[in-house]
Amino acid sequence: MKTRSTFSLPILVLVAVAALVLGSLGTATAAGLTKGNVKKIAAKVVKKSAPTLSVAHATTADTALSANNLLGQPASQYKNPVFRFVLPVQPVAASRSYTFPGIPAGTYLITYSVFASVTASGSDFVCQARASSTSTWEVFSGSSQYGTFNATSGAATALTLSGTPPEVYCTSPGTTFSIYSSTNYLSTVTFTRVDGITNGAVTSRSAGDDQPRTHQP
Repeated sequence: MKTRSTFSLPILVLVAVAALVLGSLGTATAAGLTKGNVKKIAAKVVKKSAPTLSVAHATTADTALSANNLLGQPASQYKNPVFRFVLPVQPVAASRSYTFPGIPAGTYLITYSVFASVTASGSDFVCQARASSTSTWEVFSGSSQYGTFNATSGAATALTLSGTPPEVYCTSPGTTFSIYSSTNYLSTVTFTRVDGITNGAVTSRSAGDDQPRTHQP
């Protein structure tokens, strides 16, 4: 923003008082000045001069501008974008490894829900995930039978990605599978940006009689 004037408000007030003394602001005289009169006169001067005035640069302006760079990061880094992928329908295979390019480095909540067609009745179907092709497998999900020749696998966890594409590996041990072809049952993998991961400690005890009711009496 270009500055038209570097006068501050106190200086304008002094100008107004000086103008009053010189008789340029009406018939009042300096002898009749009161605190209220000075405020009214100063307000009139500022209002009249407003179109040609601008606020001088303040040292606090730099601090205010830092709001655009929170903790040294641009504001865009504080959005939590979602990257969603639909697994393609391909020929049957004993196993498949899926990679997901284009995800920036950061921490993400990864969720996947895979619906498969297996070639052997009642076969298991399992998937695992990892942060990159060189990382250890961190996320595992077992099989849930949906039908005689259909099984599902899903999981959710947080992963820290380095910019290298993460992977999801799926297999049906002892047989082959393919992604179910109906658009009513999409197999998806979703990455949602989060602030970070805080690991906590879990405690446990024998539940005894303090158990949730699993059925109506």
